[in-house]
Amino acid sequence: MNTKYLFLDIDGTLVGFDGVMPSSASEALKKAHENGHKLVICTGRQLSQVYPWLLKEIPFDGLILSGGAMVINDGKVAAHHFISQSSLKKLTDYFENSNTAYYLQTQSFLVSKKWCVDRTLSLFNKLGYTKEDLLTLFGETVIDDNAGGRSDVEKLIYYDSGVDFSELQKNIGDEFYIVGYSFGNLGNTSGEIAARGVNKASGIKEYLDCCGGDINDAFAFGDAENDVEMFKSVNTGIAMGNACDELKHLASYITADITDDGLYKAFAHFGLI
Repeated sequence: MNTKYLFLDIDGTLVGFDGVMPSSASEALKKAHENGHKLVICTGRQLSQVYPWLLKEIPFDGLILSGGAMVINDGKVAAHHFISQSSLKKLTDYFENSNTAYYLQTQSFLVSKKWCVDRTLSLFNKLGYTKEDLLTLFGETVIDDNAGGRSDVEKLIYYDSGVDFSELQKNIGDEFYIVGYSFGNLGNTSGEIAARGVNKASGIKEYLDCCGGDINDAFAFGDAENDVEMFKSVNTGIAMGNACDELKHLASYITADITDDGLYKAFAHFGLI
C-alpha cells in the first residue's frame, strides 16, 4: 500500500473526554507509522493544549491546530492564520452585548475576562468537571480586560449563549466560520469561531500542499461537528461509533466507539496495520 495521510481529531477520537487514550489506539498509530503512513493531528485545540504525553508517545508527522488556523509539518510552521483585530473586536463586542462568555485561543494560552472564566467554570462544574480538571484539559487562561484588542487570536470559543445558532449564523456568518463546540455535551448553545475560510479542511489542504501529498490518499478520523468540513474534503472519512449523527451520515465507514477499540478496528479494516 502506498503512503496514506491519516488526519486525526483528538477529543473523542484519539483521546477520551477523560483525557485518556486507549492502549489499542496507541498501538494502531505506532503500527501505521511503521508501515510508512503519515500521522497528522487535526484538532480544534491550540498548540499549548495538545497533551505533551501524546506528542511524546506517538511519532506524529504534522499538526493541524485551532481548527485549521495553524499548520505544522515536520516541526516547522507551514501556515498560521489569525482573526483580524477589527473582526475580533466585532466578535467580542457581540458576545459581551449578548452576555455570552467567551475564550480566545492563541498559540500559547487561552485569553478571557474574569466574568467569562467564572461563568464557564460554573457551566463545567454542572457537567462534573472541577477547576483542576479544566486546567489539565485546556491549560492556562490569561485574564485580559482588553481581550478584544489582541492580534494573536486564532479562534474564539463561546459558551452557553442565549443567541440561537441560526441567528448567530445570520448575524455574523458572512464574516466568520462558525461551528458547534467539539468538547463534551454542551448542545447548540456553545461553539467555535474562526476567520472565514479557516477550518480543518483548509488545514488539510495546506498540509498536503506543503508536503506534496495527494488528497486521494487522505483519511480523516473524527467524531464531532467541527470534523464535518474535514470529512467533506477527503475521499475516506471514518466516524467513531460515538460520533454525532451528522458526521456518521457523511462517513465512508463507521467504526466502534473510542472506548471499544474503535480506532484500532478502523485501521485494521482499511489495511493500515
